[in-house]
Amino acid sequence: MLIETTGPTALSDFWRRIQNKELTLPAHQRADVWPKEKIEGWFKSIREASEDNGLLSGMITTYRIKSASKSRNRYINDGAQRIVFNLPKFQDRCSSQKEFDDILSKVKITEQSVVYDNEEEAINNFIDLNKGTICTPFELTRSIFVAHLSSNTMFETVWDPIFNQLNTVVSDSLVRIGCKNDVIRTPQNSREMIHKKMRDNLLLFYIFLTEDASRIRYKPASSSIKDWESQTKVETELASLFKRKGAPWVTKRLESFRLFLERATSFYHQIWIETISETEAPTPVHIRWWFQVYLALNHSKMKVANIRKFTKALIAQTKGKTTLYYGGEDRKHSSIGLGDLSKITAVFNILGLSELNSDVPIKCKKSKSLRVGYVNSHINAYSAHGDGETVPENAVENAARSARDMTPDEKSKLKKLKAPKQTNHN
Repeated sequence: MLIETTGPTALSDFWRRIQNKELTLPAHQRADVWPKEKIEGWFKSIREASEDNGLLSGMITTYRIKSASKSRNRYINDGAQRIVFNLPKFQDRCSSQKEFDDILSKVKITEQSVVYDNEEEAINNFIDLNKGTICTPFELTRSIFVAHLSSNTMFETVWDPIFNQLNTVVSDSLVRIGCKNDVIRTPQNSREMIHKKMRDNLLLFYIFLTEDASRIRYKPASSSIKDWESQTKVETELASLFKRKGAPWVTKRLESFRLFLERATSFYHQIWIETISETEAPTPVHIRWWFQVYLALNHSKMKVANIRKFTKALIAQTKGKTTLYYGGEDRKHSSIGLGDLSKITAVFNILGLSELNSDVPIKCKKSKSLRVGYVNSHINAYSAHGDGETVPENAVENAARSARDMTPDEKSKLKKLKAPKQTNHN
């Protein structure tokens, strides 16, 4: 990355270059997403600067790719919300074209002009510039696909329609069961919530394509990305697969995915009618979790009769909601939320279907050495695999304890147990 120039540029100059298409948006940039309060703050800053020293705080980052040295055109890597999407709105607020032109000619903001070696470097810098902003994880991870899948034009004309079709396929499946479409904007459905569902759609398609259900800790509903490498593996691997196979292959597999979900929804809906009624409907989050499980169980070749038994028990116990209650006479002593695939073993146990656990493709970590006859046991009953604190517990007592949390006294005693010392027999 080479910084060519850094200096104040009049907003009128930015406006002219945008109008002449000398300054445009790359495919990895996000859409018009600023909330009303940020827009109002931006307008206020412009007016205050026009009446003061004329210089706005902040920076606009523009760039070109090294190989395109002859082109005058540049892209905006940071500042699109301010100068592309909201200067036209500011124009509407001005009393006349003259007022708008006068203010823009008076007000300047620092422009950093950058040359990147390639598009991937530009995208990586875009991600760094936008971490900690109101960018959603979906908007950031979308750039992974742009980096892998050819040029800006190629992505917008070929790949964007494929991603839109994926969202339609999942939404249509939800609606078929009676759920609401959860990837359209409504008063209850914010941009952040919609983007979480879009990442979840990618996870479903990933499991379908790869037959890999080992991503049990992947949580597309996270509101932020703290560990970029581990939290974006699904997008990274999908982007690599799409690049290797090409758009025609992905389109064909997407049609297979649509047919698979069509069969899955018919399967679930029939059991739902038998168990609950046709007048009620499960929640979208419940169905999305069940889709993950259904994909995993199909890949692991579980018998249809067992999948049906599990689905019927799940519907009866949750009534299509996202919380599974257990314990106590009213079965509301404790609860577990249906979030990611890692919950499945706990759910099987709660539903009294522990015999199905052998068919679930979950990889366990190696345990540390334990006393003979002891196992690593969760302190809280039905904790999901990998979740919560564990202590060594006698295997027989562990089985007998079953659906009961450890008492504080038990927890304290078991924590003192240590692994046996290894004897050197050499």
